[in-house]
Amino acid sequence: MPSAIHRSISTRLTLGFGGILILLIAVAAVGQISAKAVQKRMQEITGVNATKTKLANAMLATVNALSIQSRSVVMLDAVDAARSKEQSQQLNESLKRYAAQERELSALVQAGDTNPAEQALMQDIEAIAKKTGPELQQAASQALDGDAVAANMTVMVRANPGELAWNTKLADMVELQYARSQEATQLAERTQSQALVTGMVLVVAALALGALIAWRITISITIPIGRAMVVAERIAAGDLTSAVEVRINDETGRLLEAISTMQDKLRQLVGNISQTANNIESSSAEVASATLDLSQRTEVASHNLQSAASNLENLNGTVENSAESARNANRLAAAASDTATRSGEVVNKVVQ
Repeated sequence: MPSAIHRSISTRLTLGFGGILILLIAVAAVGQISAKAVQKRMQEITGVNATKTKLANAMLATVNALSIQSRSVVMLDAVDAARSKEQSQQLNESLKRYAAQERELSALVQAGDTNPAEQALMQDIEAIAKKTGPELQQAASQALDGDAVAANMTVMVRANPGELAWNTKLADMVELQYARSQEATQLAERTQSQALVTGMVLVVAALALGALIAWRITISITIPIGRAMVVAERIAAGDLTSAVEVRINDETGRLLEAISTMQDKLRQLVGNISQTANNIESSSAEVASATLDLSQRTEVASHNLQSAASNLENLNGTVENSAESARNANRLAAAASDTATRSGEVVNKVVQ
């Protein structure tokens, strides 16, 4: 796996910002999870536990009403049979209402997060209600049948201990719900505190990691670019002797490598130009020497030409003299020819 300095700048930036974004997402996720946990605890407090507490208090009030109604049936039977019968009907309605409340509370206890102590307490309440409720109903029936003694015995001896236990268990259920609500509140506060601490730790980690990544990326970019600027400035000043060391393979490394190659090419070009200049200087010296020699030869040729021109003038005069002499000779030749002709005629005449 390549080291960090050998990765491209885009890759390093992607990894750096990606890491920071991941930490920010983690902070947001922790906040959401904690918020959901706190919300769940608050729902448990204000929803389920509050409903259970309300039902337990309602059941406790119904049990108290059952106690009063059953005793009213027994006590009023001798003095007011109509009111005694009315109380008996209210007793039956209270028993039905209690049965509905008990079923609702039992369903809530069985649902959601089960609590063994709560389930055991609910089982005790159901057992007591199953035993004591019919006993109170039996006492009312006995009173309506005119058996006041049996009704009082049923209420005071058989039903009373159950009523006391019934009230105690329901009060324990109310206390248990209060305790669970308090526990949920403390757990919600602890969860919120833990989320706050975790969020702060993640934020600090994100800031530290972001600063570290920014510093590392900055120096990994600025230092090579700084070296490239120094070399470029030296090249611009005419210094082609700088040593360019390429240590990384990213864009800045390729930039340094390109500058090094450019410097080598420029050094080679300058060397070629220098060599060409030396050749031109040598050729110029040779041309100057040849030009001087040509000048001297031209001067000699000019002198010779002047001499030739003078001789040509003399030759021209001689030619003119020769032409005049030729003309004279021609005249003489013509005269001689004429003389010869006449001499021939004379000879012919002599011969004849």
